[in-house]
Amino acid sequence: MSTYNGGAVVTILTLATLEAKGACADQRELFHSMFGASVDVTRELCISVASKFHFEWAGSQLTLLKPAARADFSCARAAALVDFKDATTAARDDYNRATTAAWDDYDRATAPARDDYDRAVAAAWADYARIRAAAFADAYNSQESQT
Repeated sequence: MSTYNGGAVVTILTLATLEAKGACADQRELFHSMFGASVDVTRELCISVASKFHFEWAGSQLTLLKPAARADFSCARAAALVDFKDATTAARDDYNRATTAAWDDYDRATAPARDDYDRAVAAAWADYARIRAAAFADAYNSQESQT
């Protein structure tokens, strides 16, 4: 909903609109606890609560935006994602190298114990299978003698 205040457009978002558009209960409760029944949507306000509200979903799925505004939002979101990926690529690559090396060390350190465990499990499973087979044969034969 838009109203005019001294020539400036003030865009109000209401809890009722969020409910009507199918916003999840958690987001509606958060909205109500922070703003009550409505809030004037400003750039500054949205930035100040960016970590609390799901703007991605609200902008793309909730149909709060008209098609042209949704297209603008989509373009801005795509550009921001490129910036995010650019900013995190080096750190992600460093992390991947470190964790790959750590997993390699872990695999080397645990290989003997893992091999022992695998042999013990295989032997125990074979014993279990033999006992299970014998128990079936005994049970099957005992029922034949009971008839």
